[in-house]
Amino acid sequence: MGTAQMMETTLAEVETPLAFESLPTARGLHWKDGFQGYLNTGERVAQVRVDGTGAVRIRVDLDRRPAPPEALVLNASLPANLRVAGPAHRPHLLADISARQAGFSRSLSEIRQGIRRNADGMGKGRRPPQGERGPYEHLFDQLRDGPGSLDVVDRDPGWELGLRFRGGRVAVQVSPERNGLRLYRIVLKQADLSTVDFGPGGRSVSDLALRLNERMRFVRLAQCDAGLAVEARLSRAFATAERVVETATAIAVVSAVVRIPLQLLLQMEGVARCYADTFDLPHGETQQ
Repeated sequence: MGTAQMMETTLAEVETPLAFESLPTARGLHWKDGFQGYLNTGERVAQVRVDGTGAVRIRVDLDRRPAPPEALVLNASLPANLRVAGPAHRPHLLADISARQAGFSRSLSEIRQGIRRNADGMGKGRRPPQGERGPYEHLFDQLRDGPGSLDVVDRDPGWELGLRFRGGRVAVQVSPERNGLRLYRIVLKQADLSTVDFGPGGRSVSDLALRLNERMRFVRLAQCDAGLAVEARLSRAFATAERVVETATAIAVVSAVVRIPLQLLLQMEGVARCYADTFDLPHGETQQ
């Protein structure tokens, strides 16, 4: 089974098919035919599609083509699950929202603002500063006392959520930010990434990460200080027990799928070189 098929099959484990009677509505969102439409973000028009599970996908092409390592760093500053995705020669911004959940219009507004500020691909955004634990203590007390196979451990400055997946415990980290929570799991450590720099391994890992971002839903691959992470961001309005569990589960599932192919590129130079040649990756230090 290929990586793309593995991704789609694995994500199906955390999605519930939905048959809904009407398309979601929000300011700036216009449906043309069937399940396709467009979103007016102010200066740009993004394509919108909704599938049978109720997942609404928003896409807009970037004005420029940032190098994959640069794009992955930009991803860590974007709201929700908005991310740069796709091959280096055709990068675009993607985001996903579930039509099943309350607050659809507000979620779409966050995505719209993120697209408007970053559609030029220049990476002006900065990661939100660290926030206080206080506003979320009750939420994690609720998760700690709730049913299921989730355990909550205090990890300064936030928490660690332990989920059971494929017979083992998968840890997802949660950090409070100024206006929300960041949930993430590191799949490649920064120390490992720094040893390959911009050689075949580094170029291939960055390129594959962006291609995987197109396959994933509700989470993203992003570059942070600790390394390459599967992550998502929940604003304070959506930091509920249900959303935290759903997001953490998606991160745990996706990280288990993407880690192996990424590690192969990082650790096996021959595989990385073959990947680079297959996709005609340049041998310079950056991709323009």
